[in-house]
Amino acid sequence: MEKIWLKNYPKECAQEINPDQFASIVELFNVSIEKYSDRTAYRCMGSEISFKELDEMSRDMAAYYQNVC
Repeated sequence: MEKIWLKNYPKECAQEINPDQFASIVELFNVSIEKYSDRTAYRCMGSEISFKELDEMSRDMAAYYQNVC
């Protein structure tokens, strides 16, 4: 299968990751936040969210779920 989306990756962005490098997706997320906190984690339609903002938003959402469920 041709991975056509890879042509849109920035040069410094790895096209593959070693799945054995992290014990879980949570560990990968936490390492990414520590390493790239001020970098853009998500970009869509002119809006950007940094890794730090994404971490704060996900923690807020988790806290909300814990309080309403």
